[in-house]
Amino acid sequence: MTGGVGFLLLPPLMQIYGRRFINVIMNLVIFIGWVIIALSPNVPTIIAGRTIQGLSFGGLYICSILAGEYSHPKRRGFFIIFKISATGIGELICHGFGFSLSWRQMAWLASAPPALAALGTAVWPESPQWLAYKGRFDECVTSFEWLRGNGMEAQKELKEMITAQQELRNMKKLKKSGALMRNLQAMKSKEFLKPFTVVL
Repeated sequence: MTGGVGFLLLPPLMQIYGRRFINVIMNLVIFIGWVIIALSPNVPTIIAGRTIQGLSFGGLYICSILAGEYSHPKRRGFFIIFKISATGIGELICHGFGFSLSWRQMAWLASAPPALAALGTAVWPESPQWLAYKGRFDECVTSFEWLRGNGMEAQKELKEMITAQQELRNMKKLKKSGALMRNLQAMKSKEFLKPFTVVL
């Protein structure tokens, strides 16, 4: 159930706080959930650990966008398929260890991947697309060149991305200014001034 909450909650949080920060938090939440389960003295604590994890597990399906934003267009399909395959392989490995390890040992073992993922993600550059979306174009260029280099093809993609975001930001500004002018015009109309005068 909490997976559905995470699925709905994480996309807007990623837009506000960035891909990297939210991805680190997601992995830390999963790690904390496994630690709670490993140390749990009773069933309600296990349920609490799984409930906490659900918030992040729901967002793992959304994280395919990271492969799209961080990787070369020609390799994005491979990384997305690899992510899906890795999930299945991880489940298979866990079931294999389950024959010889206790559930507490399994919980400790399962806590390692999200901890490593959080540490690894913390040293990534932020997503160039998100930086461009926020209007932080200098940081966007630095991040993009760190990830993709500065070859002709990469520079062309970078220029197109920044241009598209600049046009989008200009359109939003025009819409806001247009809405303000409409409100000012409405305040000058008789329909607004008559009741306003009566109130005064």
